[in-house]
Amino acid sequence: MREKALAINPHMDCVAVKERFTESNAHDLISKHDVVVDCCDNIATRYVINDECIRQGKVFVSAATQRFSGQVTVYGHRNGPCFRCMYPTTPVTPDSERYGSKLPILSPLPGVVGSIEAVEVLKLILGVGTSLEGRMLLYNGDEGTTRVIRLRGRSPDCPLHGSNEHDASD
Repeated sequence: MREKALAINPHMDCVAVKERFTESNAHDLISKHDVVVDCCDNIATRYVINDECIRQGKVFVSAATQRFSGQVTVYGHRNGPCFRCMYPTTPVTPDSERYGSKLPILSPLPGVVGSIEAVEVLKLILGVGTSLEGRMLLYNGDEGTTRVIRLRGRSPDCPLHGSNEHDASD
């Protein structure tokens, strides 16, 4: 992947990381970046990314897919909610109960949702446009529709943003 990226733009700084992301290396890996892009396929990893981004005051751009749908948002940026504010416990849906961690996904869907996620990252890096902070773009591939919903703000019960905790990004 590094070679493909450099073939497109040989003047950029591109570092390939060839290690599995874990709780034990999260601090070190995230500390080297300003924006963290979530391309993981499990919620447990998303919690680790979120928590470490909040601790370090990093922006977390997240996308998720399931069956025919996807979502993209920006967590923990400025005054927006973090992933843990939105999902204090692991969300359970009828599909996750039925399929477990092996939810079926329409093959092109990660490309569609990933492209939207990439646009969010570029807007943040370039400082242009309006990010999805505090909002979530929902893509419905079955119907061919998108909509943007407003997210509730930071949760006072969030262990990272709660009223008794200091927010690293303030």
